[in-house]
Amino acid sequence: MVPSICIFMTGVCFWITYLSVDGAFLVFTSIQRRFNGRYTCTARNIGTAESATISVDLSVIYPPSRPVISGPDIVVLGESFTLFCYADSIPLPNYYWKVATHTVDVIEARGRVYKYTQSASTYSIWRVCYAEVTLFPTVGAQQHHSIFEKKNMIVQEKTGIWSLPEDVRSVVGKTVDVECKVAGAPAPQVWWTKAGNSSFAYQGGRLFIQNVQAYDAGMYTCNAQNTMTPSGQESRDTRDSRDFVLNVENPVFPGDCAECFNPDLTFKITTTTPSNTVTSATVACPSVANQGLIVATVIGWLLAATLFAIGLLFFLRYRQSSTITKTAEQESSKAHAKNDIHSLAHPSMDRQLPVPPYNRMEPEMVADSPYTELYADHYTEPISDQNSPDYLTSV
Repeated sequence: MVPSICIFMTGVCFWITYLSVDGAFLVFTSIQRRFNGRYTCTARNIGTAESATISVDLSVIYPPSRPVISGPDIVVLGESFTLFCYADSIPLPNYYWKVATHTVDVIEARGRVYKYTQSASTYSIWRVCYAEVTLFPTVGAQQHHSIFEKKNMIVQEKTGIWSLPEDVRSVVGKTVDVECKVAGAPAPQVWWTKAGNSSFAYQGGRLFIQNVQAYDAGMYTCNAQNTMTPSGQESRDTRDSRDFVLNVENPVFPGDCAECFNPDLTFKITTTTPSNTVTSATVACPSVANQGLIVATVIGWLLAATLFAIGLLFFLRYRQSSTITKTAEQESSKAHAKNDIHSLAHPSMDRQLPVPPYNRMEPEMVADSPYTELYADHYTEPISDQNSPDYLTSV
């Protein structure tokens, strides 16, 4: 039903306003905001020419339009910001603000202006502006209207390192894995540097060193940086850094160097921080529990050396005995061959000449030889007629 208003007066009358209407009735259909104003009705007596006037104010009331929220789209964690809300209505609406979540339905603030400081780290926040009004028309029942609008704001956060160990200890050959936990929005860039080593560079939030060595010890720095661009403000860089010391222990040395080894065998690694402050990290010897392992290792090496020496001695003796046997075999073979040659050269001499007992070799046993007995005739002088007894007898 289209709201309308009708004013009736007796006699001859007409209406004077920004328009002129003749007649006793003034009817409005499809009420618009432009109908707001004062309307005057004038009545005139035709016979006496007397007139009378009356005025009436017409107020057009209407519910609020959808609110418009103005304010920053990007805010900074820990810094305050302001939002403004506006809705067109007559009468003026009432404003209040809520958090746009399903679990919170509490009014945070009232009025067109909303000021807030975000203290919790989150990616974004939502705020809702409500505009509501109750209409009391002259004709008809009262009406209640409420309408709202949401606004989403991105929350940016300064770079900050909130977790990094101060001292890390490892053993030579192990793996070092250190995590640098960083907060910030946009996500910060993280890299590592090492004091005293300008060529060292490592990217990422985790420092990962495999097969760590003594020269890896020193002071390392975790660096983080991001760039924020809040609404209505200039871009700004935020940065944070934190140090930790890596100590690398050598398991070769026992824990108490003063009792089992020369204390001078320990060494120090000296590093220089960016502030020109010199710090020293002593590579500590392992615990005394490793002494048993070291002693067992030494005994094992000594036992192995002893077994090697014994084996070498047996090998040399066996080689010497084999050489002697081979020499005896060779000498026996030569003697036997000489006997055979002599017998073939003087077949009758063996039958005519007596062999002195001292010129004959006794049988000799030769180990591992196919010849078990060797007979060799040796003569001290060559055989000739001069050696015969008849040679000395005169004729």
